[in-house]
Amino acid sequence: MARALMKKGYVNSVQEAFDRYLADGKPLHVPKVKLSPVEAIELVHSAGGVAVLAPPKYMEYRRRGLREELARLKEAGLDGLECYYSQHTEEETRQYSPLAQQFGFLVTSGQRLPRRQQSRTCRSGWSTRAARTGRGGSALLGS
Repeated sequence: MARALMKKGYVNSVQEAFDRYLADGKPLHVPKVKLSPVEAIELVHSAGGVAVLAPPKYMEYRRRGLREELARLKEAGLDGLECYYSQHTEEETRQYSPLAQQFGFLVTSGQRLPRRQQSRTCRSGWSTRAARTGRGGSALLGS
């Protein structure tokens, strides 16, 4: 929205767009709506999408209770888990991949990974192949 305001000539910078129009209390501000994970899964499925928890490292439950939360989300219809993400540590990647396999989730990669990280990913024990998700994204599937 800020860039659109700039393009139309209403403001000269992104900061000005927020200062004048987009910040809390300003005329074009739209409050954020926070969905629960189950609500988000339902919304994604209702739009014909594939629901993937991405990236799990930033979820509130982090590691404590992660297995239990994944079981709950699997029951709610979660389809995949982002195991490969440029901000994951090696330890996190090693933790998420087996969990995805255990729950039968699609394994996804969030951002385009550097080549060195892609090759490391393929050596992680997963036999992988690219698959189109039907929504413009791709996933790594364990086989």
